[in-house]
Amino acid sequence: KGFFTGCCCCCKSGWRWSLKCGCCFKCFPKTFTFMLPQFLISPLAKFSVHYAFFLAALICYSAFLLTELDFYEGVGSVKIYEWIVYIYIFGDICEEYRYLMPYLKEDSILTVISPHISEDAPVSLRHSWWYKLKKYSYNFWNFLDVLSYAITITAICIRFFKSTTSNNLARRFYSLSLFTMYMRFLHVILMSRKLGPKIIMIKEMLKDLFRFIGILFVFMFGVGVLYHANMYPKHVDMWNPAGWEYWRIWKIIYIPYWQIYGDSFLDTFSENSTAPCTSIQSEWENNPDIERCNQYDWVLLVIASLYMLISNLLLVNLVIALF
Repeated sequence: KGFFTGCCCCCKSGWRWSLKCGCCFKCFPKTFTFMLPQFLISPLAKFSVHYAFFLAALICYSAFLLTELDFYEGVGSVKIYEWIVYIYIFGDICEEYRYLMPYLKEDSILTVISPHISEDAPVSLRHSWWYKLKKYSYNFWNFLDVLSYAITITAICIRFFKSTTSNNLARRFYSLSLFTMYMRFLHVILMSRKLGPKIIMIKEMLKDLFRFIGILFVFMFGVGVLYHANMYPKHVDMWNPAGWEYWRIWKIIYIPYWQIYGDSFLDTFSENSTAPCTSIQSEWENNPDIERCNQYDWVLLVIASLYMLISNLLLVNLVIALF
């Protein structure tokens, strides 16, 4: 009654509608009974206000990441968009886990055993903390919330305690944090009768995709090791101390991963395709920015042809069949 207008009426002779104010009224006497306070605390109003603030925070977060992220030189370097983002994230975390605290209490989750099972009185079965944590984390949206908060807190710590002139590391974490927040905003689409089921379908498809990635990684690592062993024989510097970005593991999985999407990398298999490069071991070991020259072997083309045949025609179509 009066859900969208915030008012309702009751009338002895029946309901009447006021075209003047858009709400109903009593016939005798003509007084209005407003239901605005009840509307403001209704689930729809709370949901709408929550995601309206969420949308505003996303806009401010995007503006902060695009225009304001700079070297931290004190509180004065924190500008308005950044303050808004921090205030919203703090309030969002408090609001999220304000409802979680009674959820984690020992007496809050009880499973009542049916009296039909036993002649005794119903018994309350208390679940362990591990069960409660699993039940909470198995929800996709809860997991996405925790992931978003963790990345955001990490980005804030890097921003304030490990700030650099370029801020590349902080910018990467802030970008991931913003992306997860955009993914969380998809929760509002569940209210749509037409788009809501599609979001649920995407969520279930992601589960199948992550299971399939395990099979895919076996093929990728197997073929990547074959590529690397024949292109760079006797390469002992697999874990370069200059940094994790220079580890050879990325070189191993680079070509097999992009071959899944149809890039053949045939030019890469030719001799010295990484020019400028060097064949002197001391040079590419001491300076990780200098790439080692690769060798040509005809078996690489055979391996690539078989791998792309399996990955593009068999594995990718298997994923399509699962979906």
